[in-house]
Amino acid sequence: MIKADRAGTDRRVDAQHRIRSSCACAAISFLLSAVAFDTNVQAEGTSTPSFLEFESGLVRPLAISPDHTKLFAVNTPNGTLEVFDITASGLTRFARVPVGMEPVAVAARSNTEVWVVNHLSDSVSVVPLLPVVVKGLVELVATE
Repeated sequence: MIKADRAGTDRRVDAQHRIRSSCACAAISFLLSAVAFDTNVQAEGTSTPSFLEFESGLVRPLAISPDHTKLFAVNTPNGTLEVFDITASGLTRFARVPVGMEPVAVAARSNTEVWVVNHLSDSVSVVPLLPVVVKGLVELVATE
């Protein structure tokens, strides 16, 4: 009988210890995440910038043509598609094509056509590679 009581007490102590450990871990995690995500924390001697950045995050900024001869990269701040030739010696610029505002993704539809998703202008730029001009702009309209 004494052994049974001691075993029950040991189980309760273990359970209480696990609960306290879990609570302590949760509290530490919460405090660390609060510090990590606090945007008001600044290093001593720094000042708050007088502007806010609203640059869009990139989704799929690079693509390679299906025949692996061209590399496509969106240049978000410049609003352009950068096209490079892939050679044995490295990359060489082939073209810089203006597209919509804040391009965030690029997809090579074929060896001769590339599509660019523009975040701020809510559009898709269709870019043929020869000649290098914007073929069309597809406006996206939000419906509610």
